[in-house]
Amino acid sequence: MEVIELKTYKLSELSDAAKEKAFNNSLSNFTYHWHDENIAVLEEFENIFPLQINNYEYDQNNGFVSWEFAYDDVQELSGIRLMAKLSSNYFRDLYKGKYYSLWSKKDKNPHYTEGGSAPCGKLKSKHSKILFEETTLTGYCVGYDILKPIFDFLKKPTDITFEDLMQECIDAWIKSVVFDYEYAASMEAFTEDAEVNEWKYTEDGEYYC
Repeated sequence: MEVIELKTYKLSELSDAAKEKAFNNSLSNFTYHWHDENIAVLEEFENIFPLQINNYEYDQNNGFVSWEFAYDDVQELSGIRLMAKLSSNYFRDLYKGKYYSLWSKKDKNPHYTEGGSAPCGKLKSKHSKILFEETTLTGYCVGYDILKPIFDFLKKPTDITFEDLMQECIDAWIKSVVFDYEYAASMEAFTEDAEVNEWKYTEDGEYYC
């Protein structure tokens, strides 16, 4: 049996040509991992607001969403009337009580000991009932992007209609997911993954382990 020694390299140690080869090879097995989160945001948006999503598609180059307004009687609302509609009907979906923590004087810290470093009171977290902050729907960052046109409108109302505001939200979602997809499939993202995962390559850029 013959033992052959094979020298391996980090991506950063390869020539530019070898790096390019490694990157192009990675694209043949590329999987975008945030699709489910993106669609969960779109579906949650559909559940809250008066619209119906019919179809959607996106990749690293472009995207589209086919949708229609669900209720004809409010789609032309604009200005102060639209602001009032959003504030009264969707406030709890758009905002949540601001998170804060405090030391409880009532509940004792179970780790407290006389002369120890643990404080006497127990640290408790709460959400304010009077101070609110903008939400992100599912907790994923795209959930904030899709709502940003609404937040902007509520801060400074315009004569945009409810239907057109919904379209701005859909456009914001498309822009966000396409941008994220594009980055995920980029050389920059590939380089970061290679460094974090400590991938090894042969001198000509073939993946080894």
